[in-house]
Amino acid sequence: MATTVFVNGKGLSGKASSHKVLGSMPDVCLSPPSPPAGPVPIPYPNFAKASDTTGGSKSVKMGGKEIGLKGKSKYKKSNGDEAATRSFGAGMISHSITGSVKHKAGSFDVKIEGAGAVRFMDLTTGNHSNPGDGCATIDTDTASPPAMGKADCAALLAKNEEERNKLKKATKKTKKGKRARRTVRKAARGNTTISHAVFRGGGEVLKAASKAVIRNYDNSFKEGLAPGTVDSKACGGHKYKQSARPHTSHTESRIIEDIFSQTPPPTSGTLVLAIEWPGGPKAGKRPSDPCKHCKKLICAVTACLNIELCHKGKPSEKPDCPKK
Repeated sequence: MATTVFVNGKGLSGKASSHKVLGSMPDVCLSPPSPPAGPVPIPYPNFAKASDTTGGSKSVKMGGKEIGLKGKSKYKKSNGDEAATRSFGAGMISHSITGSVKHKAGSFDVKIEGAGAVRFMDLTTGNHSNPGDGCATIDTDTASPPAMGKADCAALLAKNEEERNKLKKATKKTKKGKRARRTVRKAARGNTTISHAVFRGGGEVLKAASKAVIRNYDNSFKEGLAPGTVDSKACGGHKYKQSARPHTSHTESRIIEDIFSQTPPPTSGTLVLAIEWPGGPKAGKRPSDPCKHCKKLICAVTACLNIELCHKGKPSEKPDCPKK
């Protein structure tokens, strides 16, 4: 089944999904020839697929079948090490071949029956008896996320406006009741950039504001890199210039750096980004265009991500980057 359910922007793994484990290394097994020349320890790659999921969810189903759970479910069999033989001891640690693949990672905040939901790129270990042979890799997915379109951009742009209007009315609790958060309201009414984005389609909506006062008021806004950081964590090798007003505080940077702070960082995918920078761009630019500094970051990141920029009343556009 093609992936249609996403958790934190990553495809959900389950018995009905197309997820796979591809070439986890090294599964070191004792292999022919027989004594006295052997057996010889040889590292093998392991392969497994989600259709062999067992020990998954019972009360929640995807496609009518169980869902992968961190620390509970497994792919009941693997292949790739069949050339080794049980008579010679098989796996160096597990003493097994074609053993199960276990899910060692999952979502921190989306739990099913008390365990983290297993997603695309979550850690697995292979050829298990107990313990496993230590060959680790990530859960992969052959299906692509749904493509973003005009409707998705319209929703993200609407969230920018909705969030700004909410911040314009920000309050704080006092002993006498509620009181206006003047610094937050001022920032929201000024030239502060507010942006929303979706990574990998149908997943978590990421939001960021260029003013720290807003991040301090609502910690669901992405923080990004610490001020003064020079090297970007994102692909493409971008470097930030040292400045009294560092560009790491810009919304585009906060969102992109948050995505690449994941373990492991993404190597592909689509980021749809809706920027709202009122009064900021130069003549001839739109409030939804990135500044020149963020444009350099965005263009660098196109080395591994497909990036779409949203503009009001128009389909999403690819960034206008210099030809390499």
